[in-house]
Amino acid sequence: MRGTLRRWRVGALGLACSATLFVSPATNATAAVSPTVQRARAIPRPVLAGAETLVVQRVGMRFYQKYMTLDSSACRFSDGTETTRTPHWTLIYRVRNGEGPPNAIAIDVDGSGRRFGPQPVRGTPNCLHEPTACEFALDEEAARSAACKAGLAPGNKPWKVQFQFVYGSWQRYAWTVQSTHGDGPCDAKGESYTIDPDTGQVLERSEWFTICCPAAPQSILFAPDTTPGPVQR
Repeated sequence: MRGTLRRWRVGALGLACSATLFVSPATNATAAVSPTVQRARAIPRPVLAGAETLVVQRVGMRFYQKYMTLDSSACRFSDGTETTRTPHWTLIYRVRNGEGPPNAIAIDVDGSGRRFGPQPVRGTPNCLHEPTACEFALDEEAARSAACKAGLAPGNKPWKVQFQFVYGSWQRYAWTVQSTHGDGPCDAKGESYTIDPDTGQVLERSEWFTICCPAAPQSILFAPDTTPGPVQR
């Protein structure tokens, strides 16, 4: 079993920190590197057209028209990264499942709208090859019911329910229902169930718990990259 470090908080004085650890039989993680970017204000027409073509090739026109909306405020332009100085655009689309929260699909294109990078479309499965991975029969209430039937304990706080794209080996959308036990920030723990949004099947069960580390000298600076786990952004 492998654990993935999920969240760090660093205090302004004393650098007191805490971490939430997720333990799963099949943990997958992807670290992201953020280049210097500028918020997009006027997206060129070729960029919009090229991005739309790329995403439709992956999800199909039906999914694109039914679930996806361009988030212009989140789109951005980059002069390049440390490995390549090629200017490019990142367009952000939102995917909504009924009344569930929106999710992000990121699409990278150059100034002419052509694909940029080895994985230009991120945050969605290939709906054309796997149509069932893009079908959402369950709303939030049905996801809660599925978790309850599967045995998720109530906990001492309301369940946290999210609809999101699960990276790693799953590469699909899912509902995540998370329970919480414990009274304080340093003894909180619980379980997380990943549920298929079409069938209600529990795809994965994982446990999480929080650990706290003692205060450190002020001279120590700690700013680690955050690595997302398999079932929660």
